[in-house]
Amino acid sequence: MITDYLNATDMKHICQARKFDAKCAKSKDVFETSFSSTQGLPDAIETLTDRERIFLSYMGDKMVDVSFFAPLYPDEVDRYGTYTQCYGTLFKKIWANLVRKGLLSVTQRYADTNLERWRFKVPSLYQSFIPAPFRTLTEINETPLPADNSLRQHITEMFITQGSSAPKLGSYSLRVSDNILKIGKERFNLSILNKWQRRQINQVCYPQFHRRLNFEPESDVMFDVLTTALEQLKPGQFFGERDISPLIHFLPDPKRELKTSVVCQAAVDFGLFSKIYHNNKVFYGRGHDVVYAHTPDQFLILDKDAFIIDMTKVPYQMLETLASICHFKTQKAKGDQPRKLIVVPDMIRLAKQDLSLLESPLVKWMCDQSTSLKQSFDRIMEKHGRILLHKNLLIAKVSDLRLKAQCIKKFEHDEQVKFLANDYMVFPKSKLSVVQKFVEKAGYAVKEQSGS
Repeated sequence: MITDYLNATDMKHICQARKFDAKCAKSKDVFETSFSSTQGLPDAIETLTDRERIFLSYMGDKMVDVSFFAPLYPDEVDRYGTYTQCYGTLFKKIWANLVRKGLLSVTQRYADTNLERWRFKVPSLYQSFIPAPFRTLTEINETPLPADNSLRQHITEMFITQGSSAPKLGSYSLRVSDNILKIGKERFNLSILNKWQRRQINQVCYPQFHRRLNFEPESDVMFDVLTTALEQLKPGQFFGERDISPLIHFLPDPKRELKTSVVCQAAVDFGLFSKIYHNNKVFYGRGHDVVYAHTPDQFLILDKDAFIIDMTKVPYQMLETLASICHFKTQKAKGDQPRKLIVVPDMIRLAKQDLSLLESPLVKWMCDQSTSLKQSFDRIMEKHGRILLHKNLLIAKVSDLRLKAQCIKKFEHDEQVKFLANDYMVFPKSKLSVVQKFVEKAGYAVKEQSGS
């Protein structure tokens, strides 16, 4: 409870800033109820400076310590001394300007000193009231075109070379192995691709950080800050470099060489931002608003019961779906023609997917292109949800009535053994030795049979 960390004066200031009833300051329960609402939030936010409003947006939903606020109030930080000496004045500024205005929840975590224990967070209920961290936003009723050159090149470069001339694979390189499209050692998925994006954006924006012994930004700080800002945009909203420069100002930049234009272009190249030209000006928006293809036939071409995939056009989300339900194969290049990537729907993988994916437009379109694929898919849908597979369970049939009675008497109170209809019993693999030993001791034999 926040009242565990507030005194009477703190509560009085918060009640005034948030326009709570006067009795809230006298009752912790009433105060907690009011603080958990959105009452007075717009008025409290209005009293903040532009820098403070942008910084709260920069915080997002993170729980942070005192030192996190150093970029907001740099004049309140001492460079040398203990943690308390460095951030003691900063703590007082945070408490007066943000906590006592009722905009941050506070708590404590275990640490060596009292000041290190404090933690701050913008309550999730408040976050929709925090303005987007842009100076201005421009409404543009146009669809941005793909401009993520570096990201798309990373996806397609697996086909540039082959055989002995292929480059050494890195941790995030794409390749086809064992009929699986992999990124590094894992099946292709967007979460790993995002890690690669994070690394690349940081390296472009901080070109010197590898050579600095005294500074190395967190691998995801740039990516997370920009992502948090984009999440607050609505469809059709765009911003210019000048509009996002206050947010970028809060990023780690000890040598003051971080340029807004470089950050924006890196975010475009690696798919985080979209880019659009409007009235002879450049604007940026959400990367996932870019339309790479409207329908599957724009990046998939039927080839018998398989499909040739165009890696220059396939949306990344669709590529992740295809990697989860298809076999991937590469064809050798013929003459001057580039080699092709073939995807073949795998009915076993499809059978393991959720109904939402099976009913997706992509899967339906693929199955509708081929009669044999459609027939196989229809059989899967007929049985979907009717068959349960348990990898760690064994099923035993006990047809002898005397043995069945003995088994029930022995295991009826064992939570790991269950008796089913038609003379069947089920138990985990780890229980096999116990059951087998009991059956053999009773004078019976155990016959094993594979379920495949």
